[in-house]
Amino acid sequence: MPFSTRPKSCPIVVQTRDLKVATKLFALTSASPADISLKAREIGFRPYGARFDMKEEAWVVSAIDWEPAVQRASR
Repeated sequence: MPFSTRPKSCPIVVQTRDLKVATKLFALTSASPADISLKAREIGFRPYGARFDMKEEAWVVSAIDWEPAVQRASR
């Protein structure tokens, strides 16, 4: 099997104090945390941090004031 040089795209998950919300957003593993936070902000979340979770192979955005944005993210 040949080695692929194509960049890997991973899902963006938003986490609040009590809940993890899967969004329909994806980003490259090589993206910066600032870029990931901006994507979450574009759909209505108020992020205060972003990290790449190697175990889940997903970007995890920590956010506050999630309730209105959860409805928009699931559309």
